[in-house]
Amino acid sequence: MWVSNMLRVIAKWIKALIRWVIGPRPIARFLKVFFGLLAIIAFFVVSFAMLASYKRDKAESILSYISDETKKLAKYFPAPLPDQQEIKNSIWLEQNWSNEDRFWFHHTHQGTATITVPYEWFVALDQPELFLFGNPKRLSDLEYLKQFGFIPSPSRKKLDKANNLWGRRNISEREQSWLTDFERNFGYRPPSGQLSDQASKEEKRKEREKDTGTRRNEGLLPVGFARLRGAKNPVTGETEPEQIGFTCAACHTGHLEYKDTSLRFDGGPAMTDLRKFESAVGLSIAYTLKIPSRFCRFADRVLENQEKREPDKSKKADRPERKRVLKNQLRKRFAEIKARFEWRNEILEARGVDNLGEGFGRLDALNRIGNQVFYENMLPTKLVDCAVDLLAIFEADELKKRKMECAHKFDIVKDGVFQDSELEDVLRPDRKLAGNLQPVNAPVSYPPLWGVSWFSWAQYDASVFNELVRNAGEALGVKAFVNLVNDGNKELPLFGSSVNLKNLYWLEKTLRGDHPRDKQPVGFKGLNAPVWPTIKHSYNGVVLRDQDDKIWSHLDKNWSIDLESVRKGREVYRDHCFECHRAPIRDAAYGETGSGATFWKTENPVLDNDPEQKKRKDWIGSGSDALFNVVQKKVKEIGTDPQQALVLSNRKIYFPKQIQFFDFTFTQGEIDRLGLSEKKVEELMRDRDAKRSLQRNPLQALNWRNGCGLHDDPQKRSTFALALMATVDKAIDVRFEADKAKPGDIDRIQGPRKNCPNPNVYRTVKVIDDPEHKKGREHDSDRKLYPDIYIDNDPSKKKITTRPVYRARPLDGVWATAPYLHNGSVPNLEDMLKPASKRTKVFCVGSRQFDPEKVGIAIQTPEGSAKDKEKTCPKGLTRLDTAELGNSNAGHSFEAGKAVDPRTYPPGVIGRILIEDEPFNLIQYLKTL
Repeated sequence: MWVSNMLRVIAKWIKALIRWVIGPRPIARFLKVFFGLLAIIAFFVVSFAMLASYKRDKAESILSYISDETKKLAKYFPAPLPDQQEIKNSIWLEQNWSNEDRFWFHHTHQGTATITVPYEWFVALDQPELFLFGNPKRLSDLEYLKQFGFIPSPSRKKLDKANNLWGRRNISEREQSWLTDFERNFGYRPPSGQLSDQASKEEKRKEREKDTGTRRNEGLLPVGFARLRGAKNPVTGETEPEQIGFTCAACHTGHLEYKDTSLRFDGGPAMTDLRKFESAVGLSIAYTLKIPSRFCRFADRVLENQEKREPDKSKKADRPERKRVLKNQLRKRFAEIKARFEWRNEILEARGVDNLGEGFGRLDALNRIGNQVFYENMLPTKLVDCAVDLLAIFEADELKKRKMECAHKFDIVKDGVFQDSELEDVLRPDRKLAGNLQPVNAPVSYPPLWGVSWFSWAQYDASVFNELVRNAGEALGVKAFVNLVNDGNKELPLFGSSVNLKNLYWLEKTLRGDHPRDKQPVGFKGLNAPVWPTIKHSYNGVVLRDQDDKIWSHLDKNWSIDLESVRKGREVYRDHCFECHRAPIRDAAYGETGSGATFWKTENPVLDNDPEQKKRKDWIGSGSDALFNVVQKKVKEIGTDPQQALVLSNRKIYFPKQIQFFDFTFTQGEIDRLGLSEKKVEELMRDRDAKRSLQRNPLQALNWRNGCGLHDDPQKRSTFALALMATVDKAIDVRFEADKAKPGDIDRIQGPRKNCPNPNVYRTVKVIDDPEHKKGREHDSDRKLYPDIYIDNDPSKKKITTRPVYRARPLDGVWATAPYLHNGSVPNLEDMLKPASKRTKVFCVGSRQFDPEKVGIAIQTPEGSAKDKEKTCPKGLTRLDTAELGNSNAGHSFEAGKAVDPRTYPPGVIGRILIEDEPFNLIQYLKTL
């Protein structure tokens, strides 16, 4: 009954409205109704967009309820960002670096153009937010970028002013107020006198800046943002406009918040959400193009900056034309972003896979690097250019003309005509190249950098030996310009890039310092791990700081450390942590009891749980070349999530025909590096047909260039790890040639380490079909994974197999590296020491609020009623569910019985269950490392 009554009322209202419209002055009334409805629709659209920016999941559910098509609109709404804690005080913790080292590390470019728009566009764009009243702030606003997890940083001019004020005895009240604000916002403090032995000395600073130039950060970009000026595009040869690229510091600079204080430290894991940031930049461009007032504001900012830089009054007269040109450039840039985005989605949807959510504090760096180098950088230039033209041009005549040009490029014009369907078919990546694109499905926490320069193997999976290859590969992955298509300026060399090798060398040297065992006291001479804020370390033990310290006077008892518990915790560490993480770096007392093991001794006792470790040494090599021999454990044995370890060994790469690691047109750099005589070069040139198989064979390229001695297994030639190593190796040589580097400089920058895969992972084996050979492998932990093979020196019937491992790093600074495990699936140390089944299964990530008692991020659990299928996190935070792919928090578990023989532990179990006060004591000890 009530429904029929409601319909009668609505019908009555409609009739009244019609009579009102067709009365006197119907046109005026119709227009009023029409524009009124438009205003109402606009109001609801903007209101809905504002709702979507706060609760995107709710907006998506509303749109999906309407239809599947409307659900797609959600991608045009900005992702919600977490609210920021009010910070009244900031400080960079002492880590053996000067203020100059820190600032230089934060803003020295690697030759990358990570952000998809030039610098002058980035600082002129608006934030991708919708408002009913007023205008949004700029995309580059520091308060906005902090919501993505980035850390504010001053300009060099401000830092110089602070240095001047710190050095003066008397400063005015106004100057003191400025200095107080500077310290509170940026965390810098007066130099303590503790400078590193390497890069902070005056002569080293001058040498570094002579090689690389001083970085000034005039635009107040956050930590990890660097401006790249005058880069040559290695495909076209043209000079690119000034770009913004990420540095190491973007991902490897950490900060924690406690109450109203921000603790900042270099080399630690960042808590950023790069995917949200990438999305925000793309949406900002889209809004600028679609909302007229935004484009006018953007264009005025860009053109005004250009006129200040090039003060030519005549340019103001043709500003409308310059705005038109700028709009076309912006359309093209957005069209390229859109085309690449749609191609990626189409490829992954066709396979029925999707990217996993990385969220705050995590990144699938390996798959991202692989996608950038072997997919994005290999897309043919004509494909990208045609797709961009057809998406960016709206005029019918011009579009028709461009279509014909593209059709000719792809040779589909017959008798002067072509079919649009044919053009659509060719305007997408070919099937083989599309196979190089893989979903982002192995997210990991950013690993800390402390001491890594002196480790035998870097990365979680112990995959990289040479530090320049590691850093240059990272630079290519964060979008350095590189020529892998060879379809631009044909005179430019393949593998040419914008990677800055000198800067990479100095970045590594600033982190590394001199050899840690060269001078007394022993210890890392470059960047050190931060110490627990209420203590200071000497090599003779732990001393509590003065409780009246002005920085920590407001902190509570949770920051205190019980020294008796530390003593007991040391013994728990000896029993449960030493085997993998070895002796602590900064605890001299550790070696005074028990076995006498110390981190700095070459020979240390090895527990017999793992037979492969019996003959190991903690330091390998000699003198200044000695490296800390990190412990490597098989993935199956440690039991943690395997996704990341499988990327390098399982992923395959297709090389287009233009890729030739051996093109037999040797550069002078290659000749010098390989020590080739003129006779040898001529011999290789004559023999090029016989060696044709080497041209697209990364495995043989590594053997030939580095003497790796790998068996040439056709099944492994296209393995991602080998492909990336060989590609980066070649790009480095071509860059040395472009820089006209001298042999001595090449040796210094390249370093002595070979670019070869880990022999503990890449193993030469022989296929065995005889069952008798299998019987002897009953107790081999590899038998279930590799039942048909055994290690053999017989040269016949050899093949390569991979055995994934994870490496264990020393635990200095472990308190500052939460969430734990390589994939960030455990929120704090208290959880880390529990049996895996009892750890937190779902929690929210993104807040930097620190829990000093449990030592880790303060746990926030998703909100919602118990009936909700999926509870949601507070605004903007990442929901981490350990049941999802790549997120497992299993393994590294303390759950065995006290009497169980460690040699019989099942996979994933590394020790007995910790009882009584053992977890508390161990945590107290770990705080001091």
